[in-house]
This record gives sequence, C-alpha cells and structure tokens, in this order.
Amino acid sequence: MSHPPRIAPSAAPNERAKAFGAFYTPERAVDFMVRWAVRRSDRVIDPSFGEGVFLAASSRHVADPSEQLYGIELDEHVYGASKHELNSFGVTQLWRGDFFASDRFLEDTSGRTFPVESFDVVLGNPPFIRYQTFKGEARERALKRAADLGVHLPGHVSSWAPFLVHAVSLIKPGGRLAMVAPAELGHAAYAKNVLAFLVERFSYLRILTFRKRLFPKLGEDTVIVLGEAKGGSGACLQLIDVESEEVLGKFSETNTLKSVGRVKVLRQGEVAALEAGRTRLQAHLLDARIKNLYDRLSLQPHMKAFGSLTRVGIGYVTGNNTFFHLSQKEIDTFCIPARYCTPCVRRSADLKGLFVSEHDWRGLGEPEKWLLELPASEPLESLPEGLKSYLLEGERRGVHQGYKTRKRNPWYAVPHIKRGAAFLTYMSNLGPRLVHNPLALPAPNTLHTVEIADGSEEGVKRLIVSWYTSLTFLSAELCGHSLGGGMLKLEPGEARKVLMALPEVSSACLDSAYRDIDVCLREGRLEGALDIGDTLVLQEGLGLKGNECDLLRQGYHYLRDRRMRR
Repeated sequence: MSHPPRIAPSAAPNERAKAFGAFYTPERAVDFMVRWAVRRSDRVIDPSFGEGVFLAASSRHVADPSEQLYGIELDEHVYGASKHELNSFGVTQLWRGDFFASDRFLEDTSGRTFPVESFDVVLGNPPFIRYQTFKGEARERALKRAADLGVHLPGHVSSWAPFLVHAVSLIKPGGRLAMVAPAELGHAAYAKNVLAFLVERFSYLRILTFRKRLFPKLGEDTVIVLGEAKGGSGACLQLIDVESEEVLGKFSETNTLKSVGRVKVLRQGEVAALEAGRTRLQAHLLDARIKNLYDRLSLQPHMKAFGSLTRVGIGYVTGNNTFFHLSQKEIDTFCIPARYCTPCVRRSADLKGLFVSEHDWRGLGEPEKWLLELPASEPLESLPEGLKSYLLEGERRGVHQGYKTRKRNPWYAVPHIKRGAAFLTYMSNLGPRLVHNPLALPAPNTLHTVEIADGSEEGVKRLIVSWYTSLTFLSAELCGHSLGGGMLKLEPGEARKVLMALPEVSSACLDSAYRDIDVCLREGRLEGALDIGDTLVLQEGLGLKGNECDLLRQGYHYLRDRRMRR
C-alpha cells in the first residue's frame, strides 16, 4: 500500500489548535480520500489545509501540483508552519484568510482568481469549533454563506456545518467532495438540513462510519463524506460501515467501496426520513430483520414516545457544587437550619435499584448529599446568623463571582430545583436507567428529572417497569448519541423520542416485576431486568414471540457494543 508523503505537524500548541478546530487526520484516511477523489487532470482545493497532508498526498496524483493544487488556511501560525513543506511538494497556490470572507479566494502567480464552482475536487477536514467559541462576525458570515445556498442553520451550530455547505459551492458540475465530518451529521437536529443539502447536490453520496474511531483520542466521533457527480440526477445515498482506519488501505481506484466495508443503499423513503429527522443514520447499521421489526412495532397502538408520557428536564445548576452541596460537618459547623438543607441525589452512580429509598439515600458514600436551598425572596440580612456566616464565607471565596452565580439575584438562591417522579441517567454505560423517585429528591444536571403524566402509584410503576425492555434500550441507542469513552448521552430532546411499549398488565404482575427488576439492578444484572421486562411487557403484553425479543436484544447489544468499543 502506498502512503501520502508525511509532513511534520505544525508547532501550534494543542490548545491553539483546538481553538481553531484543528484535529489532524490519520494518514490512511487521507490516503484513501485522495485516491478516491483525485484524478490526474483535476483542480483540487483544501479550504482548511492545516498541516497540509491532503495537498501533499494529492501532489502525487496530479500532473502539475503548482497549477492544480490550492489551499486556504485561517490560522497564521499554522499557515506559516505548513507553507514551506507544501512548497517542497510543488504546492504553491496557498492563501491565508477566512474561508467565509469572500467568493473569490485565491490569486495565483499569473493574477488569476478562482470564484465558486472552479474546482473538480474539494477535500479535507473542516475545523470543528463548538458554538460557544464560534461566535461574532465569523459565525454570522458562515451562517450567511450557508443561508445563501438554501441551508438555514441555528445560532448554536458548530463551525463544521456551514463550512461543509460552503465547501460544496466551490465544486464545479460533475465534481467530487471528500470531507471528514463529525458524526453529528447523522444525529444533530440542525444537521438534517446539511444532510438534505448534500443529498440534493450529488448524484451519489456515501457516508463512511467507523466501528473503531477514526480519531480515538478525541471525544468527537467522525465520519467520511464522499460526494460524486455534483449536480447530476438520480441521487443515491449509501452508508458504508467500516471496521477501522486500517481497512481503508484495501481500497484502490479500481475497487468499489465494498472492499472497505459493508454497504447499505438507502431507499428513497429512508432518505426522506433522514432528511426530515424522523430517523438517524445509525438505524441503518442494524441487521435488516431487526430494523424491520423495530419499524413495524413503532406503528403499533401500544407504542408511545417517552416524551408523550412525561416531561423530561435537566436538573438544577448550582454554579459551584462544592459550596452548594453541603456536608453534615458544614451544616453542624455553621448551625445551618434543617429547613435550608434539602436531601438530594447527586450522580447516576448513586442510583442502585429501580427506586430510591430513604435507606439508599442515607447509605450514599459521599457526605455532600444536602443541597443548600434558599428562596430568592429572603435577603441576606434576614437569614439566621450561622447561615449568613456561611454565605459571607462564600463571598470571601469568590463564589458569588462565578459564571452562573453572578447572573443570579440573589446569588445564593439556586433556581429551577425540580422534584420529578423519576430520574433518568443523562450519561450511561450499558444503557440509560429510569429510576423511581418516591422521596421527591432533586438532582443536579448530571441527571434528568422526569415528571410522569399518570402520577398514580400504578401509573408510575407501569411506566418505569416498561422502560426495562430490549425494545426501549434499542430505541435509546438509536435516539441518543455516543461520546468519548463509549458513553451514551441522552439529551432531553433525544429522551423524549425514545419508544416504549405500554400495554395493559395486571397490578399483581406489575408489582411483582417492579420488585424483581429492582433486585436485578441492585445485583448489577441489567440483562436479568430486561428479561423480566421483555416477558411481561413485550411477550405477555404485546404478544411478541421469544425470537422477536431476541432480535431486539441483539440490536441493542450490537449498537451498545459498537459504541463501547470505540
């Protein structure tokens, strides 16, 4: 296997690179993308060339690098560090500036400029800058570029989305795109507009997913996007599931993409569902039998979206957990009255069973299991002396100047303290846990609080027991998204979409399952808990056969294991 020429990484410190979204692409991925996209006569551009690996690799595939290869880079330090090395490969058409700032990006040595739709190939790795730091004029320019092309993106979008859209505008009719993109393309709400745009612009759009992360040291999962024949008819979307970066070395110009992974061609209705945000790309990684069964069950009358039965929200935000979560020693030292000390659950690890009892709470290992809860209506001077002393001590420590606390009036009153009927884990390993909260304890934003529409004892038990099925755990994998370390993250909006089966079951069976699932969870036997739920809810309630429950469990295991191995 041939490899692209190596270029030494730039000397930019890690934090500087991170600020510019500069995460450099593995060598085999670069080699694959270049060999797939670049032909000998092509004019090629990398609109964020960074350390220059894409352009250096492309220099071996074109007739005249000095005439055919172009690059743009915003960061002056990175530009300077890479320019000399790229010149040694014959790449001289390099421009330092903002990719979003102008329609005419480059001026070559002969004075020619290149407007939109000038290039046969656009390739590279867009900068990934979270919306918190992607702001001001830079963001406004980027969003306008995307809007001019018909893609309207919200203000909280990360930089890669408008970058990818604007990059397509450089490609001439019939040209190709080869870009790394975050896996957000397949699950973020705003990304459905980007995906729809790409499907519409290319006759063939291929998205490569990886079972082993392409960037294993980053928390962000990634895909490779290949667009072919811009502007042609007969749009086709394919999903290629690749084992790892190493497999990409098997590809050659005469091979099809089947040589690197399992290819799934999406039907027109499946593409429409993706574009509308009704499904996600990872659903198409499932075996067809599992996906068909899941799709069929989702239409049954006893199937409900979790959000139609509950109200899901994030827990409270103190602004300084060390100060606002009290230990018994602090309560005693400052003589803080009990009416200001609220028992709380602080983390998912404290949820041992199917419900939280007073015994569970008292047995929590960490001492800071009390929340300092003060009403905003009580001024400092009217508070008991010991509590006042504790707050003044907080001011001496600068707690009132924190990012969250300085916005509050008064600073010591924690807002939005909710007491739901249940907790739902926000970040999960094996799968998200729904836990009954009969003591009405509040929790911080490490957990979701869940209010249940049917608040009767039987209604709450029915919902919580019905959560523990293979169907719901598969749905959670499909609705949530993977983070670094293989954790499953369920945002409130994602949790609301999780499907549950809620058939009628007898009170006696419900009580028995509630007790038995609690025992399984406390013993660390999640699979046993799912067995109980599958038997009661799916088989006895819905009438599913045992092999159908097995298929749903296989689907959950496949997506869970795929996530956790990454």
